[in-house]
Amino acid sequence: MPDSLSRFSGSGGGGSLFCEFDVVLAPEFWPALCEMARWHGDDHVELLVLEPDCADFYVPEGLGYPVVSLSVEAGEDDYWAAIGFEPDGDALGSIAISANVVALTGASAKWGCWGEREPEVAVFRGFPDATVQSEWCARFGPFLDVSGALESYLPMALGGRPVPDT
Repeated sequence: MPDSLSRFSGSGGGGSLFCEFDVVLAPEFWPALCEMARWHGDDHVELLVLEPDCADFYVPEGLGYPVVSLSVEAGEDDYWAAIGFEPDGDALGSIAISANVVALTGASAKWGCWGEREPEVAVFRGFPDATVQSEWCARFGPFLDVSGALESYLPMALGGRPVPDT
């Protein structure tokens, strides 16, 4: 496994936590992202929009590049100004509105979030240990563990078809 992937997968006691996609793009969630970054010594949170494709959507529309690098010292209003910004008053230019797939991390690559608008899920990884994960979850949640996410999100992804037992 490449070093960057093994660092992200983590060897600590913390596992993955899941929530609804839109939570990640809410200004009230900014402190949770900053806390994750600080655990690993990161001074910025990096957000990249992976879909829609930059070259196919953002650049031709004159919306620039859908990336944000924001200091952990920034506030909720700063986060919203960066991701909720509507170029020329066009709501579709706002990352909060137009992003379908996002990735967030810091320079350490020891933590991260992957979110997809469809199926409306985001996953967080990189908790130093199970205690820290539990405290973070209680403070910023609600979140689901893997089994809870499967129970909650899988039926939606299957479009009302029954979920297999195995």
